[in-house]
Amino acid sequence: MKKRNYNLDKLKELAENNQEFIDDMVAVFLKEIPSDLTQLSGAVSSGNRMVVSEYASKIKPTIELFSLECLSDLSVLLEWSNSNDPMVITPYFNRVDQEIRTVISQLKEDF
Repeated sequence: MKKRNYNLDKLKELAENNQEFIDDMVAVFLKEIPSDLTQLSGAVSSGNRMVVSEYASKIKPTIELFSLECLSDLSVLLEWSNSNDPMVITPYFNRVDQEIRTVISQLKEDF
């Protein structure tokens, strides 16, 4: 099997290996995350900390549930959104964006 950027162990544990629940959660990921990512992208581009906080907070539990490595970058976005730090967050967002897009593609292949 190909290397995947996601891991379903936490989801399987939560679902108690109920395949229908797992399939439903994957479907929700594929339906919701792309539009959330678009909103997050716009907020990062415009420097809108409030909207960055809203969407980063919204997708964080899903990122954790699917064990994506970009969680640490997403956490940086959240920290930035709740501060006055002038740091450039685009590289952090780009890693989040790239990994989520890869996972979307992989999930579509696998489910």
